[in-house]
Amino acid sequence: TFHAAARSEAGSGKCATDESLRLRTDARRREMAFQTHDDRQRLGARQPGDPQRAGRAPPAQREIEIAPTETAPELAARMSEAGAPLIEETLRGLAAGTIVPRPQSHSEATIAPILKKEDGRIDWNLSAQEIYNRMRGFTSWPGAYTTFRGQTCHLGAEPAPEATSLPKEVLDHPSFVAARSIPATLVGAKGDWFVSCGNTTLLRLQSVKLEGRKQVSAAEFANGARLKSGERFGNT
Repeated sequence: TFHAAARSEAGSGKCATDESLRLRTDARRREMAFQTHDDRQRLGARQPGDPQRAGRAPPAQREIEIAPTETAPELAARMSEAGAPLIEETLRGLAAGTIVPRPQSHSEATIAPILKKEDGRIDWNLSAQEIYNRMRGFTSWPGAYTTFRGQTCHLGAEPAPEATSLPKEVLDHPSFVAARSIPATLVGAKGDWFVSCGNTTLLRLQSVKLEGRKQVSAAEFANGARLKSGERFGNT
């Protein structure tokens, strides 16, 4: 495994540094990166030491760009591929004495608690982009879920374009204006369904999985549930 240090806007806490070489994968930090819009993951080996020793280079380190729609498992796979040669390079350098370990930067450390199922509950007061980032980060567990007519359901969605780019049927719908001001409200038009979020943003619903049932498309869900515009997900 390898060490993945993700810079986070929320990272006000400090992570303790072990005296021995730390090479590990931290899944929670990948999810933190998605949640806070950080678009990079850093791979490297770190250990307390003096980085200024003459003739020795600092540990190898790589940054990986996170694609706009990439999920945590997809990123983990790419990090694994990048991490293997990085580990080899680092261990060979340590054995040869050509690199020197350096301390972890506490200013870039983030608190990484264990994920809980409750972390996946959608807060509809967040913006569409924030909810989408959490969906990406919480794939495949705990997922992103809410409730509908008393049942738990996991959702797949993406941020909708600006209101001016939405279909005319959505813009003209009587409940559209009200939906924009009430998070978790559903509005449908021509097979597309949108959910209002915080800051008057919208998610385009893509898939729904009700508890005990298989995942279906948004259109199939709407048809099966006889969904009406103005209904709402969950509790805000």
